[in-house]
Amino acid sequence: MKTLQISELKKHINQTITLQGFVHTIRDQKQMQFIILRNSTTQVQIVNLKSENPSLAKQITSLTRESVITATG
Repeated sequence: MKTLQISELKKHINQTITLQGFVHTIRDQKQMQFIILRNSTTQVQIVNLKSENPSLAKQITSLTRESVITATG
């Protein structure tokens, strides 16, 4: 699977894609987590429902600003 730039997302609606970038901001709410991911083109928000994927929620909790991540979804 090809890794896309965030600026290319509009061309890939309803497709599974992979993004890589730096964690700009993390908001860890009671039921949801939000990551603002940035790369050289722009930013995008990634959302995780804690109840649907507890193991991913644990990984997101351990992230820090400027962590480099790969996200597929």
